[in-house]
Amino acid sequence: MKSAAALLTAFTVIFIAGFFPAAAEAASKALSPASRNWPVTTVTLDDGTPPYCAMRNEFRDANIALIFSRDASDNMSLALDFSENLLDEGGRYALSLIIPGQASRRILAEAVNSRILVAQMGPDFDFLRSFARGETLRVQIPGAHLTLALRGTLKSVEQFHRCTKNLPPQDSGSRRAAVDSAPPSASISSPPAPPALPEIRQEPEQTVEKPVPMPPQTGTPPFASVAVQQMPQQHVPQQQQVPVPQPQITEPAPHDRLEALLQSALRISALDTRHREEGIYSWREGELFGNAQIFNWTRGKSFTDMIAEYFARAQTRCSGDFAYSTENAIALSGGHIYASGNIACIGDNLDSAAAVFFHGHGDLFTVISHESGSRHLDKAVALRDRIAGYMHEENNSR
Repeated sequence: MKSAAALLTAFTVIFIAGFFPAAAEAASKALSPASRNWPVTTVTLDDGTPPYCAMRNEFRDANIALIFSRDASDNMSLALDFSENLLDEGGRYALSLIIPGQASRRILAEAVNSRILVAQMGPDFDFLRSFARGETLRVQIPGAHLTLALRGTLKSVEQFHRCTKNLPPQDSGSRRAAVDSAPPSASISSPPAPPALPEIRQEPEQTVEKPVPMPPQTGTPPFASVAVQQMPQQHVPQQQQVPVPQPQITEPAPHDRLEALLQSALRISALDTRHREEGIYSWREGELFGNAQIFNWTRGKSFTDMIAEYFARAQTRCSGDFAYSTENAIALSGGHIYASGNIACIGDNLDSAAAVFFHGHGDLFTVISHESGSRHLDKAVALRDRIAGYMHEENNSR
């Protein structure tokens, strides 16, 4: 295997695999499901929520259940029930689903409580078809690395389709599948508590520890959201009362300027602005995960120092062969400076890539990144370069 540094030197394509601080090698033996078939049921709740179909199975060797849910509008979700309080409620986790030779998905999942992780998949019929035909499913999140045997899935997926077609139509459009609200009888927490999750051992068959959540303020896989220093809350000093109110020009807040840059350069159709006041944005563009975040530019540190600190923090999240590269920083008028970079971390059974854009101005340091599989890196680089080009044109037009 080539080193990460060699890959960055020889190719534009880079590989990132640092999502698993506790995981080592992929499992050589797939975990067997508790049932040869994946039971399909219709779930009807008393709170007025439209009914939905659920397809689930348990993997008792790892103390985990896997549950698909789908409503009449074909909105599908996938849930992992760890049966123990292993998650940070509300935390976001980078989830990889791999059916070898069939399908691969990377999804941002959310812990709806301390036990259940839910990923919204939408009407992903291609993945269901792969799930029906595949032999194994690899489930990978930070701290958990499992290979699950797929037995009886073909018949169960057919039943899952029929169940969904028989659901009454919904009047209000799509509904987010609520796996976490299933009745107690559908939860693996009902029987006596099974043994605790196995500890990591040398050359483990499966590695399961407490999953490591992504920083809650981010919306992307970990390397693109390596925290340097969180942007402080904006403080607006109280103005003195004057006899005659004077017109004032309101300077755009940093997060407003960042949002304007993202929309002008990238034209993002669905920008997640829930954390805009903290200077954090996230989005998804096809197979790419996008993230933008504003940090403090630490006093006394150069722009190069800030980039190096970002890479150093990214390296702490990589248990494999780590490397990075940057282009020379370009200074623009008005005190603006920017640079482009890539990050690589080589490991087993993961193939991802990130193109990163760094921007500095005043006392703020902004990082914009796009992450995906290596085969989509050209798209990530194109978006990064589009941002750089837009900033350069804007600077020249001033």
